[in-house]
Amino acid sequence: MNATFNIIGRLARINKFDNVTKITLATHYTKRVNDQWEDATRVNQVTIFGQSQRTYIDKMTIGDLLHVAGDLEDIKYEKDGEEVYTTNKVVTEISRLVKKQEG
Repeated sequence: MNATFNIIGRLARINKFDNVTKITLATHYTKRVNDQWEDATRVNQVTIFGQSQRTYIDKMTIGDLLHVAGDLEDIKYEKDGEEVYTTNKVVTEISRLVKKQEG
């Protein structure tokens, strides 16, 4: 069984590379600070490998509301002689929920 994720957020950035596209989604939540509730933003970067999904992203606009789902992938690599651990969010599903309003 895989560990999975689901994110609904606004498309904030698209970074294209040779074999992968990384997109950044901004999500909003409310947190309590002292006795008041404040709005806050989380930034989530996800990785897209599939060519059809990468082509689909080309049709998106910064500010579109997207739903992305996929698998969490823990990886380990060496950098400057030290082991580094990280978790990748690998997209398996993507859809646009709302197109950014123009104007």
